[in-house]
Amino acid sequence: MENRAYSEVINSPYIASLAKLGSTEGNYFATDHPSLPNYAELTSGQSFPNAATDCDPSASCQSAAVNIADRITASGRTWKEYAESMGTACKRTTSGLYAARHNPFVYYSDISAATCQANVVDYSHLAGDLASTATTPSYAFITPNSCSDMHDCSTAAGDGWLSQNLPQI
Repeated sequence: MENRAYSEVINSPYIASLAKLGSTEGNYFATDHPSLPNYAELTSGQSFPNAATDCDPSASCQSAAVNIADRITASGRTWKEYAESMGTACKRTTSGLYAARHNPFVYYSDISAATCQANVVDYSHLAGDLASTATTPSYAFITPNSCSDMHDCSTAAGDGWLSQNLPQI
């Protein structure tokens, strides 16, 4: 998860149980530091213009890159970002355990305010959306908060979050 070496997470009980079911990528590394460029590259395949910073989204900190949400929408499919501890939809400022820098979709200038409000929602919406195929998006990007992703809390906290949340998916 966030800012942890493979050796720090692979022996966590739940993560280890998942690893036994499939394969692991022991040599996977971030493409950049800090966090924001990695999320941009993951969702657009391109470097983020402000690669040296974890800025909150603004006119000087955004990207015009074609991204996965654009491609999914163009294909007639649906997408959603579920961000834990975000609270209000499409929140563009970091507060509490919510880190805007871990939510790439609020940085794309072509995702309009209305589209962002409808598709970039708090994690608490996930269970309701998964309850029906009619509301389950074709693509879901899930961002745990800064404790659940192990950034600010222990590996055990992240492992516990995964064990409680991954089975519903």
